[in-house]
Amino acid sequence: MSESSIAAGYRPGGTTAGPIEGAALIAACPPTRAEKGCINYDLYVSADDPELLVFHENWESKADLDAHLTSALIEAFRAVAPDLLAESPDISGPK
Repeated sequence: MSESSIAAGYRPGGTTAGPIEGAALIAACPPTRAEKGCINYDLYVSADDPELLVFHENWESKADLDAHLTSALIEAFRAVAPDLLAESPDISGPK
């Protein structure tokens, strides 16, 4: 089994700008940490840019990461993301 890591940067500030964006991202942490294969799912504020929120995730396998990326939680976030974010997330990790 090979571990998969991903980093995703989010810049709040869409049409519903305000503290709700950060709250929505923070709220995703506990249920995601309970998902099968989640090693860690941590949200940070960038030291270089305090308006940039960054998730760092490690998963036991790419299959576990793929399951997370198609989960109901992530699909629900994708549905509201255009209203919450100033720009599309910058995601790096396995393709």
